Amino acid sequence: MARTLMFQSASASSGKGVLTLSLCRILRDMHCKVAPFKAVGLTDDCYQIENGFEIGWYAAAQALAAGITPTVEMNPIILKPIIPVRYPDNISCSYEAELFVLGDPYGIIDISRLYLMKDVIISTVEKTLKSLMQTYDILLIEGAGGPVELNAIKNDFMNMKIARLANTPVILLGDASRGGVFASLIGTVKLLEKADQDLIQGFIINKFHGDSSFLSSGVPQLELLIGKPSLGIIPENPKLNLAECDLNDSTNAEAAFDECASFFRNRIDLEKILRIVLG
Repeated sequence: MARTLMFQSASASSGKGVLTLSLCRILRDMHCKVAPFKAVGLTDDCYQIENGFEIGWYAAAQALAAGITPTVEMNPIILKPIIPVRYPDNISCSYEAELFVLGDPYGIIDISRLYLMKDVIISTVEKTLKSLMQTYDILLIEGAGGPVELNAIKNDFMNMKIARLANTPVILLGDASRGGVFASLIGTVKLLEKADQDLIQGFIINKFHGDSSFLSSGVPQLELLIGKPSLGIIPENPKLNLAECDLNDSTNAEAAFDECASFFRNRIDLEKILRIVLG
């Protein structure tokens, strides 16, 4: 059965995708049989794989960075957003998306009512998660959004629900580019149930602008407040623009994967992270 590690974040778009990709590459270079997994992807940026199916672009890129062929099991649930539907008051609106389950179209759904599909989603995620864990030595799992959206936490099937299913340690990312990174990390940890807090093994501050020594007094205080160690401070790097990477151009893609891995390898506490993964 595979060892696992999950990346979650205090907010959406905090860099989980590129960090997961980079660690896939680092572990591949260490001759590990590693694969990515993202239970649910809300994106219209997809990549066509074998049999004409599609998965999220980042899931496909992560698989290629790991040196393996992308499959639908690595991103079993896809939601492709559709233009918002306005209500009669012309102010509020609902967001609809086309739902794909293991590559097959399932229909158009209102995203706010996604919880109605919870049984189908959880059943699919459990099966694919189990299959991947039986196939690979290490599974790197990427969450979605934040794990403590209080209005939606009871219907969570993207973050801590997945962590519990896989019984996986979690690393929490904070996005320093938005400001308030200490508060967002503390708030996220403190709002979690105690059992979920125990799954978190450390935190990474991502997208920091400026001299990281500026955080030198704050990081130890944060470690004390949440009881979790810092695993890295990663500066913002606009040169790591994977959006411009053509996955069908293997030379271009391989160079981009190597650049990401090199950048993150020198800025995360890789030794501690490997101990978390490998025990």
